[in-house]
Amino acid sequence: MNSYDSFTVENKSINPYTICTWDDEADCANCENKDALACKWSAEGLLGFIIPALAAIAIAVFGMVLVGLLTRAWWPMIAFGAFCVFFFVFFEIRILCSHCPYYARKGFILHCLANHGIVKLWRYHPEPMNRFEKIALIVCFLIFGLFPVGVEVYGLWYTIPGISTIGMWPLLAMAGITGATLASIAAFFTVLVTYICPRCVNFSCPFNRVKKDKVDAYLRRNPVMREAWENKGYKLSKLDEI
Repeated sequence: MNSYDSFTVENKSINPYTICTWDDEADCANCENKDALACKWSAEGLLGFIIPALAAIAIAVFGMVLVGLLTRAWWPMIAFGAFCVFFFVFFEIRILCSHCPYYARKGFILHCLANHGIVKLWRYHPEPMNRFEKIALIVCFLIFGLFPVGVEVYGLWYTIPGISTIGMWPLLAMAGITGATLASIAAFFTVLVTYICPRCVNFSCPFNRVKKDKVDAYLRRNPVMREAWENKGYKLSKLDEI
């Protein structure tokens, strides 16, 4: 048994892995990562993720509903809903969230700056994501972003033959919602890579943009994570090299 596994048996506090993110007595004022990382929970940080994410999802779902009304084919909507439940409730929590320091907080509900409120079905994994997990995450994100657009493009194609009988409005509506879906998804991912990923403490995520010196500084403050990362071959920079 690894030290970070046995530690949970002995420590019954809310912070069994002694992660500084959940340590109310951590010396954040003198931390070299102060204001550089989103390493403490805040409602503002959560809203910064939730608002663009929900906007993109709402527009995409509206577009697929419109396609369903036009074509009477509801299977794309059902398939997308099933995928979202599988991915966000079960799969993403394991391959991505379980590696995040926010996941280390004791309890059955995840408290974080993205998937806040999701049930924690898996144990905490302080080690970095492996190659399969990274590839799977990228593939699932592509499905999440491109599937609604594909459905709406099909809706565009479906309305073209009926222009002579039903007029241009259905085509214009589908073109508008398709463009809005593309724009909202692009805006969401732009917010991610520009404002969220450069400060996120889930360092092994393939979209993470935190610089190595910041990662190393965080790991030095969190020995459980550091041990798990070093056991997987990660090398911290020497202090005199930073």
